[in-house]
Amino acid sequence: MAQFDCYLFCGKPVVDIQSDFLTMAGLRTRTIVPMLLLTLPGAPRPIRRLNPIVRLDPDGKEYLFQTQNILGGISESLLGRPIGSVVKYQDEINAAYDFLRSGI
Repeated sequence: MAQFDCYLFCGKPVVDIQSDFLTMAGLRTRTIVPMLLLTLPGAPRPIRRLNPIVRLDPDGKEYLFQTQNILGGISESLLGRPIGSVVKYQDEINAAYDFLRSGI
């Protein structure tokens, strides 16, 4: 498992935002953030700094990163195999998490 890998959790796409260092330290749970397909009817408007738009490799679809819906303590065994990665958006994702915590 790698930080910024994407998985299906309960049938919905999520991003693993947890540092890989914690896995090396023996932690077997992950912190994830759900994503919402932008083309879904009724998709919410993004809050610019809180909800970056990411394109999931390899499917190429655009998703709204739902930082405010962060989930922690999810067992690695529930995530299965990665379906893609958003590592190229790590700066935007880290900034969104900082914005969620601090408001700046």
